[in-house]
Amino acid sequence: MSHYQMQRSKLTPLVRLAANRLVFEGDCYPENPVAFFGPFLATFEQHLERARPDEFVADFRLRYVNSASTVTLHRLFTLLDRAAERGARVHVNWVHDPDDDVNEELGHDLGRDCRNVQVVHVAEAEA
Repeated sequence: MSHYQMQRSKLTPLVRLAANRLVFEGDCYPENPVAFFGPFLATFEQHLERARPDEFVADFRLRYVNSASTVTLHRLFTLLDRAAERGARVHVNWVHDPDDDVNEELGHDLGRDCRNVQVVHVAEAEA
């Protein structure tokens, strides 16, 4: 798979996967997180298994994430950590508003269990 994309909506983020890069951008509070994330997670897991990238970058620019979606994001971070465990250099950019302590802490929580992934927290005001 070379490209996968889900368009941003009022309740869901843009999700774009192209080769060795993943982008999540926008608000994340889908009515049914399992229905929204399920197909993507299955596709993403297959992509990482088949492609076995040497390097992978994930950019997260999420303004708001509801608690139901954090479970799925934990699963996503687990998949990234597994890829790194198999030898890929995985780099995660967690971009948050400098005044948003809740979002910043979420990024720390998600990366806490990742032993093999480099998570960089970037405080960046919205443009």
